[in-house]
Amino acid sequence: MQLARCNPDAVSIVSVLSACSKLQAVLLGKSARAFSVRKQLASDLKVTNALLAFYSDYHQLSSSVQLFNMTAIRNVVSWNTLISEKTTAFLHQMHKDGMELDFVTLISILPVFSERKDLLQGMAIHGFAIKTGIASDVSY
Repeated sequence: MQLARCNPDAVSIVSVLSACSKLQAVLLGKSARAFSVRKQLASDLKVTNALLAFYSDYHQLSSSVQLFNMTAIRNVVSWNTLISEKTTAFLHQMHKDGMELDFVTLISILPVFSERKDLLQGMAIHGFAIKTGIASDVSY
């Protein structure tokens, strides 16, 4: 775009960050973030939310929290993205600490992956539930 003398705006940055997430182009996404800061687009709420989603896709919780805390104006998308990322981080930590996930854990986290449209994580959780027998636990 810049070679064609077009000035990328906030919508362009949001699109680039979304594409970077889908293509797993982390370095390009970080470059888009740096560009947005240089061009003073990073304070745009759409860009902020796209950055939060980008960090969330790569489980960079500390970067997500730092950006969230620096953001003066937040909306429900900002909050949902951070809550979703923290849920994922807590789930990983719970598993790492040797805690067994139960039916309640699974029904608490599946909506998070549904909201994020994270089909692979949702399928992984579903497979885990079947493999461990949690899916057939109806005692709750």
